[in-house]
Amino acid sequence: MEDPNFWRTVKNLQTRQNIVLSDEDVRHMKRIVAGRNTDDQYDDYQPWIEWFTSEVEKMPIRNITDQKRSLLPSKSEKLKIHGLVHALKMGWIKTRAKVEKQAALNKGPKFYMVWDTDQGRNASHS
Repeated sequence: MEDPNFWRTVKNLQTRQNIVLSDEDVRHMKRIVAGRNTDDQYDDYQPWIEWFTSEVEKMPIRNITDQKRSLLPSKSEKLKIHGLVHALKMGWIKTRAKVEKQAALNKGPKFYMVWDTDQGRNASHS
């Protein structure tokens, strides 16, 4: 209470001195805490400058051909593909065509024999 500038005094850790902030420094700090730009003249809502347009260019920006290694599968991809091919050959995984064919067979009505033969029940009653 004895020092009126106590609330705006900051200690510099490198020089070990107390620095009294000016009114402009305090205004900058308040704008930073509020999440705004420190410059009063800066317009946050100025028109947007389009650096990249949505139009497709006739000539590419980079005319570098892809490297061969980017087109070849990596070792981990090669192992995954090998595992999938092995599972297909062993029948652990079914192709989409086989799954659709099995679904079509299961979709239709299911008929089964209640008795041993069609005449078995009628023949025993006659």
